[in-house]
Amino acid sequence: MTQRPWFIPKSYGWGFVPVSWQGWVATLALIVIILYAGWLDGIFADPMPPTAGMRFVLDLVLITGVASWFFEKKMNEPLKWRWGKWRK
Repeated sequence: MTQRPWFIPKSYGWGFVPVSWQGWVATLALIVIILYAGWLDGIFADPMPPTAGMRFVLDLVLITGVASWFFEKKMNEPLKWRWGKWRK
């Protein structure tokens, strides 16, 4: 018995879309983690620390890289650029 995928590939471009409740929970968790990283880095502080922007960008790259790797493992197809149904 194969497991139902959490995500399916987008029809156009690179990426994926959640299709199960687990995928939606994982997407929501990713958003919460990104907001928490911004809060820890001081993005929402007034005044914002001078290094907050660069720290947040580095955190964002790391977080989205790990999330993309994990989300791809929860798909049944490899992640690649897609041109839609009209072009193979």
